[in-house]
Amino acid sequence: FVILERSDVGFYVAHQQEGIGNDLIYARIDDLSGNGRLSLILGLQGAEGTLKNLSIYAYNNGEYGEAYKSEYSEILMDDFDQDGRRELFLLSYNHDKVPTATILKEDQGIVTVKDVLDLDSSVKVYDRIQFGYASKGQPAIFLDFSLGSTLAATDVLLIDHLKLRSVFYRQNNIVKYEKTLKSKLLISQDVDGDGVLEIAKPVTPPSNGEPLSLRVSQLNGWFKWDGKEGLALFRVTYDDLEGAYRFSLPSRWKMDISVYNNQESQEIQRVKFKIELEPALAFDLFEIVSLPNNQYNDFKEELANEDVVYYLLGRSNGKVYIGLYQVTNRDVPEEYLTRYRNLTLTDYEIRESFKILNP
Repeated sequence: FVILERSDVGFYVAHQQEGIGNDLIYARIDDLSGNGRLSLILGLQGAEGTLKNLSIYAYNNGEYGEAYKSEYSEILMDDFDQDGRRELFLLSYNHDKVPTATILKEDQGIVTVKDVLDLDSSVKVYDRIQFGYASKGQPAIFLDFSLGSTLAATDVLLIDHLKLRSVFYRQNNIVKYEKTLKSKLLISQDVDGDGVLEIAKPVTPPSNGEPLSLRVSQLNGWFKWDGKEGLALFRVTYDDLEGAYRFSLPSRWKMDISVYNNQESQEIQRVKFKIELEPALAFDLFEIVSLPNNQYNDFKEELANEDVVYYLLGRSNGKVYIGLYQVTNRDVPEEYLTRYRNLTLTDYEIRESFKILNP
């Protein structure tokens, strides 16, 4: 590659460099030093089965040169210490070495390793790495990964003055990720838009005696870091099997709610939320119906003579999503009516709880 600079008479070659590697897979230009001079960050694909190659070219002593070189697997660039300048986070892992996390910072053309943290050698691949906040004002790197074929976990690397500290990895424990261990891979997300990432774990709702073939065996629980070494459940959601939408269960529903998925036809799917008022006594609270756009008008006509209220929740990829709840439920025993009515949703809750994920 070449770096061109402008002069009074045009452009000239300020630096020319040959890189070692195959394809160029990462390229960023940024003022890492904050002095107005741009640095070039390049990632090159290594040979099969090897790590990628990183080179940082920075301006120093009147010319551009290679300021840093290393191997890596994943890279993030962000302002980790909130000083107005971006730093680099490198994750390096393969089958032969202990995985490491590294933070780099450039100052006046000189790249310095600020910290290196050894990670869990039993983790072979990190499925997702992302920068976010573990709590208000606490920057962190979130690592979501599989552990073999049947388990997964999440680790959080807190960043404090560009030093890294793992929250959940316990090297000497039998269960290394006791707090975040889960039965399937779920990616951490900011589900409420407050800038803090939540960690996802499956939660199991109760069974209300409905056929097991219809019951949704797991919902997604979203947990916030408690500021120490644990997690606090923040929200429970039903995520559509096709990844089309998410429905957040109101907090007052707690875990008395079970969910049932009924494929009415090849094109129409119903998801029912039921409340268990006592063992083997369950009643419908809310229902989400998904159907093709061209069947919406016919479906509305069918509802006209029924004792239900319906809401058009959204449209996506040729489908329409409708929310239903019964105005009255004559089957609820009188001693449970007050509790049942307190659990019904308001118009605002219905619209706030439903979110299209794949518009």
